[in-house]
Amino acid sequence: KKKREIRKQKSMKLELLHISKQYGKKTAVEDTSFVLTNGVWRISGTSKCGKTTLLRLLTGSLKPTEGKLFYNERNMFEDYSQYKAVLGYLPQHFEPDHVFTVKEYLNYISAYKGLSKKQTKRRTAEALGALRLWEVRDKKIARLSRGMRQRVGMAQAVLNKPKVLVLDEPSAYLDEREENLFYELAGEFFQDRIVIITERSSLDETRSRCEEVADWNLTMKNGDTISLSTRLTIEKQAAVTYFSEDTPMETTEELNALLASIEEE
Repeated sequence: KKKREIRKQKSMKLELLHISKQYGKKTAVEDTSFVLTNGVWRISGTSKCGKTTLLRLLTGSLKPTEGKLFYNERNMFEDYSQYKAVLGYLPQHFEPDHVFTVKEYLNYISAYKGLSKKQTKRRTAEALGALRLWEVRDKKIARLSRGMRQRVGMAQAVLNKPKVLVLDEPSAYLDEREENLFYELAGEFFQDRIVIITERSSLDETRSRCEEVADWNLTMKNGDTISLSTRLTIEKQAAVTYFSEDTPMETTEELNALLASIEEE
């Protein structure tokens, strides 16, 4: 048997150089430059500050009026198919077709992302288990709570093992209990990749869950990035434990057996 070649995981880098985006005479993003590397990046700002436009630029669904975007020193739009292959995206208004069951929907998205049958079987099982959706895999999405539907959205975003994971206000419509559970479970997918999370600024001085998990906080105002800060060491050491009201799902024997039977390609 041939020994598998062990390759060192290459860190991802996203670079924005003097990016501007205009809609007619209105400027949504103005002359913005920064570099994103592995870690969790929180982009915050008030409504209509330009963060959604910036996010759409980072996903490649919008082209800038001026400036360039690079991923690993390649022009994003000259090599967009390759960038798309390493991108995972959860939109703010995640509304999958409710006629699907959870498993059917994830299988459909896996096919859309070009995964093989073996990859689909293993990765959907992994995502369902990690996000506590295994027990509802055969339920119609229409019957799920808002928090569970958002976790389905997270599951579809990570099926292709993205190097860049973009979450647009993922907890905007969740109550505190659902928000805590979402970040508790989704955090498993925040390692060894660029994670970009947008969040609307709040007048409440209490730190949000997003702020607690973020390594960097980038604040926007009127289409411009006005500050960039990192978590203080003392903040990283201040561990906070949240206890969910949901009954923790014990990984079932059926799921363990399924994962053990599938070797990842």
